[in-house]
Amino acid sequence: MVRITCRSREEPVTVLQRRARLAVLVCSLILFAGCGWLTSDEIPDELVGYWETDEPRYVEARLEIRKDTITFSKGLDYISMNEIDHVKVSEIKGKTLVKITYEDREGGEFTLSLYHMPGPAGGTIRFVNQLQMVWTKEAETE
Repeated sequence: MVRITCRSREEPVTVLQRRARLAVLVCSLILFAGCGWLTSDEIPDELVGYWETDEPRYVEARLEIRKDTITFSKGLDYISMNEIDHVKVSEIKGKTLVKITYEDREGGEFTLSLYHMPGPAGGTIRFVNQLQMVWTKEAETE
Protein backbone atom coordinates (compact mmCIF):
# COMPACT_ATOMS: atom_id res chain seq x y z
CA MET A 1 0.00 0.00 0.00
CA VAL A 2 1.28 3.41 -0.95
CA ARG A 3 0.74 6.12 1.52
CA ILE A 4 0.51 9.68 0.30
CA THR A 5 1.22 12.40 2.78
CA CYS A 6 0.80 16.06 2.38
CA ARG A 7 3.66 18.33 3.30
CA SER A 8 3.10 20.88 5.95
CA ARG A 9 2.29 24.48 5.20
CA GLU A 10 5.96 25.39 5.41
CA GLU A 11 6.48 24.98 1.67
CA PRO A 12 4.01 27.69 0.61
CA VAL A 13 5.49 30.01 3.24
CA THR A 14 8.96 29.33 1.85
CA VAL A 15 7.79 30.20 -1.65
CA LEU A 16 6.18 33.34 -0.30
CA GLN A 17 9.38 34.21 1.55
CA ARG A 18 11.41 33.78 -1.61
CA ARG A 19 9.04 35.99 -3.55
CA ALA A 20 9.14 38.62 -0.81
CA ARG A 21 12.95 38.58 -0.76
CA LEU A 22 13.05 38.89 -4.53
CA ALA A 23 10.61 41.82 -4.41
CA VAL A 24 12.75 43.57 -1.77
CA LEU A 25 15.88 43.01 -3.87
CA VAL A 26 14.26 44.35 -7.04
CA CYS A 27 12.88 47.39 -5.18
CA SER A 28 16.32 48.06 -3.65
CA LEU A 29 18.02 47.93 -7.05
CA ILE A 30 15.44 50.32 -8.49
CA LEU A 31 15.92 52.66 -5.53
CA PHE A 32 19.74 52.60 -5.84
CA ALA A 33 19.57 53.18 -9.59
CA GLY A 34 17.10 56.02 -9.09
CA CYS A 35 19.43 57.68 -6.60
CA GLY A 36 22.32 57.41 -9.02
CA TRP A 37 24.25 54.89 -6.93
CA LEU A 38 24.53 52.38 -9.75
CA THR A 39 25.17 54.86 -12.53
CA SER A 40 28.17 56.91 -13.50
CA ASP A 41 28.25 60.51 -14.59
CA GLU A 42 30.53 61.67 -17.39
CA ILE A 43 33.68 63.75 -17.08
CA PRO A 44 32.58 67.35 -17.70
CA ASP A 45 33.92 68.73 -21.00
CA GLU A 46 35.58 71.62 -19.13
CA LEU A 47 37.88 69.15 -17.35
CA VAL A 48 39.13 67.38 -20.47
CA GLY A 49 42.71 68.43 -21.16
CA TYR A 50 46.08 68.97 -19.48
CA TRP A 51 46.37 70.59 -16.04
CA GLU A 52 49.46 72.07 -14.34
CA THR A 53 50.27 73.77 -11.05
CA ASP A 54 52.83 76.40 -10.04
CA GLU A 55 53.51 74.54 -6.77
CA PRO A 56 57.35 74.21 -6.57
CA ARG A 57 57.34 70.58 -5.47
CA TYR A 58 55.26 69.67 -8.52
CA VAL A 59 57.55 71.18 -11.15
CA GLU A 60 57.00 69.28 -14.39
CA ALA A 61 53.94 67.54 -12.91
CA ARG A 62 51.02 67.23 -15.24
CA LEU A 63 47.54 65.84 -14.97
CA GLU A 64 45.74 64.76 -18.12
CA ILE A 65 42.01 64.13 -17.91
CA ARG A 66 40.14 62.48 -20.75
CA LYS A 67 36.63 61.03 -20.88
CA ASP A 68 37.93 57.50 -20.18
CA THR A 69 41.43 57.91 -18.70
CA ILE A 70 43.31 59.97 -16.14
CA THR A 71 47.09 60.28 -16.41
CA PHE A 72 49.54 61.55 -13.80
CA SER A 73 53.03 62.43 -15.00
CA LYS A 74 56.20 64.18 -13.89
CA GLY A 75 58.45 64.84 -16.84
CA LEU A 76 59.45 61.67 -18.63
CA ASP A 77 60.47 59.92 -15.39
CA TYR A 78 56.98 59.07 -14.22
CA ILE A 79 53.82 58.43 -16.26
CA SER A 80 50.80 56.64 -14.83
CA MET A 81 47.84 56.23 -17.18
CA ASN A 82 44.71 54.88 -15.50
CA GLU A 83 41.33 53.75 -16.80
CA ILE A 84 38.35 55.57 -15.31
CA ASP A 85 35.76 53.23 -13.79
CA HIS A 86 33.10 55.75 -12.82
CA VAL A 87 32.53 59.41 -12.13
CA LYS A 88 30.27 61.33 -9.75
CA VAL A 89 29.56 65.01 -10.35
CA SER A 90 27.71 67.35 -8.00
CA GLU A 91 27.35 71.12 -7.60
CA ILE A 92 28.39 72.69 -4.28
CA LYS A 93 28.25 76.47 -3.72
CA GLY A 94 29.33 77.60 -7.19
CA LYS A 95 31.89 74.89 -7.73
CA THR A 96 31.68 71.40 -9.12
CA LEU A 97 32.75 68.42 -7.02
CA VAL A 98 34.02 65.63 -9.25
CA LYS A 99 34.92 62.20 -7.88
CA ILE A 100 36.86 60.14 -10.38
CA THR A 101 37.28 56.47 -9.50
CA TYR A 102 39.96 54.79 -11.56
CA GLU A 103 41.93 51.57 -11.70
CA ASP A 104 45.72 51.45 -11.92
CA ARG A 105 47.80 48.90 -13.85
CA GLU A 106 47.95 46.55 -10.87
CA GLY A 107 44.16 46.55 -10.50
CA GLY A 108 44.05 48.85 -7.46
CA GLU A 109 41.03 51.13 -7.23
CA PHE A 110 41.51 54.79 -6.29
CA THR A 111 39.31 57.88 -6.16
CA LEU A 112 40.50 61.40 -6.95
CA SER A 113 38.11 64.03 -5.59
CA LEU A 114 38.51 67.54 -6.93
CA TYR A 115 36.69 70.85 -7.14
CA HIS A 116 36.35 72.62 -10.46
CA MET A 117 35.82 76.36 -10.32
CA PRO A 118 34.66 77.82 -13.63
CA GLY A 119 36.59 80.72 -15.09
CA PRO A 120 38.58 81.91 -18.06
CA ALA A 121 40.65 79.33 -19.94
CA GLY A 122 38.84 76.39 -18.33
CA GLY A 123 38.87 77.66 -14.76
CA THR A 124 40.85 75.96 -12.03
CA ILE A 125 40.78 72.69 -10.13
CA ARG A 126 41.80 71.89 -6.57
CA PHE A 127 42.17 68.44 -5.07
CA VAL A 128 39.90 68.02 -2.05
CA ASN A 129 42.86 66.84 0.05
CA GLN A 130 45.14 69.72 -1.16
CA LEU A 131 42.90 72.79 -1.36
CA GLN A 132 45.85 75.19 -1.20
CA MET A 133 47.22 73.91 -4.53
CA VAL A 134 45.65 75.42 -7.66
CA TRP A 135 45.80 73.61 -11.01
CA THR A 136 45.18 75.53 -14.23
CA LYS A 137 44.34 74.17 -17.63
CA GLU A 138 47.05 74.26 -20.27
CA ALA A 139 46.16 76.35 -23.31
CA GLU A 140 45.14 74.18 -26.22
CA THR A 141 47.46 74.33 -29.20
CA GLU A 142 46.37 73.63 -32.71
